[in-house]
Amino acid sequence: MDENFYELKLVGGCIFFLLWLHIISRAVSSRLNVYKVLKPESAAIWNCHVVSIVFQLVQAVFNVYILFFNDEVKKDYVFAYPEIYYHVSLVILSYYLYDSACLVALPSYSFRNRWIFHHFVSCVLLMVGCQRRQGAFPSSVFLISAFVHLPKNMRWMMYKSDLITLKSLRMWNITIALSAFFTQILPPIYMILAIAWQRQLTVYSMLFEFMRWQCFAGCLPVYILHAGVQVYLVVRVFREWNGTNKVKRL
Repeated sequence: MDENFYELKLVGGCIFFLLWLHIISRAVSSRLNVYKVLKPESAAIWNCHVVSIVFQLVQAVFNVYILFFNDEVKKDYVFAYPEIYYHVSLVILSYYLYDSACLVALPSYSFRNRWIFHHFVSCVLLMVGCQRRQGAFPSSVFLISAFVHLPKNMRWMMYKSDLITLKSLRMWNITIALSAFFTQILPPIYMILAIAWQRQLTVYSMLFEFMRWQCFAGCLPVYILHAGVQVYLVVRVFREWNGTNKVKRL
C-alpha cells in the first residue's frame, strides 16, 4: 500500500517544506533587522538556510538513533530496515527535491551545480534503499554527514548579520572541519568495523569477499568526495588562519 502512494508522499513532502519556507520567511525572518536590509536573493538564501538548519538537526538526531540505539538495526547491520526508516527516507527525499528546486531558482547560491548533483545522487541512493527495503545502517552512515550543514549555514548567516569577526571566523572554520571529520570520515570506518565484528569476519574478508560490487559502486565514490571536502576544509582553516587580518564579506 505504501508503494501506491510513493509519489503522492514525495509531492506532499515538497509542499510541506515550501510552506515551512514561507512561514519562516513571514513569521520569523521578516522580524529581524538584518533580514530587512538583505537583497531579495540573499533573503531567499537566508530562509533556505534556516529551513536547512532545523531539518538537518532533526535528521542528525534520527540517524544517531538508527546507528546506535535501534534494536532492529543492532541485530543486522547489513539488511535491517525498520518501517520508520522507510517513511523518514521519503521525508528526506522530499527535502532534497525541494532544496534542488530552491537551488535552481537561486543562481548566486555558492556551488549551486555541485549541490544539485549531490542531491541527485542522494535521491538515487535513497530510492534504491526504499525499493529494496534494506540497508538502513549503511544509509544512515552517509546521511549523518549532512550535519555539517549546520555550522556551514550558521557561518554564512553570521557573515550576513555582520556579527562575524576574524576570531569567530577561524572558530567556525575549525568547527566545520571537525564536524565533517566526525560525520563524513569516521562513520564509514565505523560501519566497516561494526559489520565485520557482527559477521565475525576480518576487515579484509568483509571488504573483498562479503561486500558486493554494487556496494562499492555506491559507497566508494561518495566517501572519496567526502574525503576531498575534508581536505578542502582543512586547507581553508590554515589558509584563513594565516591569511588576511580582514574578514572577507560574502
